[in-house]
Formats: sequence, structure tokens, C-alpha cells
Amino acid sequence: MSQISADRVTYASQESLPRLPVPELQKTLGKYLTTVKPLVSQEQFERTLRIVETFSQQPDAHLLQNLLKEKASRTESWLEEWWDSWAYFAYREPIVCNVNYFFDWDPWRAGQMSQAERAAHVCRAAFAFQDQIARETLRPDVSHGKPMDMHAFRFMFNACRLPQPHCDTVVVASHRLHHIIVACRDQLFSLDLAVNDVPLSTRQISQQLERIVAQAESISRQQA
Repeated sequence: MSQISADRVTYASQESLPRLPVPELQKTLGKYLTTVKPLVSQEQFERTLRIVETFSQQPDAHLLQNLLKEKASRTESWLEEWWDSWAYFAYREPIVCNVNYFFDWDPWRAGQMSQAERAAHVCRAAFAFQDQIARETLRPDVSHGKPMDMHAFRFMFNACRLPQPHCDTVVVASHRLHHIIVACRDQLFSLDLAVNDVPLSTRQISQQLERIVAQAESISRQQA
């Protein structure tokens, strides 16, 4: 599994995607004022408006605009580096509810599948999706008939954010890794979802999860 496919489509359109345009200076300043207005008093807004008008007439404003256009001419996205740093890696609030997407499940009810079975279905489906990304057979998302940027999918699996003093970094491991980390009763377990590149079935994953739960409960009782 996870060998690069000859039919590589996931990133096939990346080179042909249009670059992120640089808005004109007056448009940027106007959007800034529109954003600020609901957040300040009328007096503060009028002062901000004067500052923006003065700035727009300074040589430095046009110099900065030209430097931004120059940066855009040699990168696919002039915003990406700053956005990743300031909005994500330098952000110091909890990221699960403030930055990253997350999800939960409807409450389990008697008569449905067990917790291990439910988790096994999620693991099996996620693993199949990850394999599509690794093989590059996942078709690009499309909007209005045009392919969208798929670069972020490279970081969806096997990626780890490494804490640093001021701005964190990200490391992406080999797409050949097939294991997941299971947290149960304050214990961490590694579970391979494939053996000799053959994926485990949903039933096999469920059985392994049940063994993990039993082992975690046993360790918890011994430490009590």
C-alpha cells in the first residue's frame, strides 16, 4: 500500500493554478476600515480614518505595495508563509477549538455497535482516505468546474506540530507509516492498521482495539 500510483491526479493541477493576487492598495485600506469600524467607537474610527488617509499618501505605502507585488511574482502564494506563522504556528491559544477542525460523535446508545467497533469503522475509513492521498489518486476538490489547491492535504496525515519558543514548526513523516496512536486510560498504544502492506479489516481493527482497552484497564487496576 501507499506506493505512488502511475495515475497521479491529486496534485496534477497544482502548477496550473492561478497565483494569489495582490489587492490594490486602496482596496486593502478600504477593507481594513470596513473591518475596524464595528470594533471601535465613532471617535476612534474617525481617528483611524485620518491615519489611513495619511498613510495612503506616503511613499512608504506604495513602496510596501510594490514589495508585496514583487514577493507575489516569485511565490505561489504571497500570504501562505505569514498566514501559517501568525495564524497557526505562532498562535498561543488552544488550537483544537480555536484553530483546527475537530468533531465528536452522537452519544452511544444500547443496541448499536460497541465503542471499539465504531472506532474501527472510523480508523478503516480514514486509513483508506490516507492511502488515496499517499498514492495521489484522490481527485482534486473542484469549485465551479475548476480544481482547487490540494497542497494542505500533504499535512493531513503523518504530520506533527513541534512546539518551539516563539513559532512552532511542522514535520511530515513518511507516507508509508501505517500506525495510529490510541489513548486509553492515560496509556498510549501504537496500533498498525496494515500488516505487510495489507490493510486490516474493520473486524480485525475492532479486535485489536478491544485488546488495547483490556490491557489499559489491567494496567490501570495495577496502578490503583
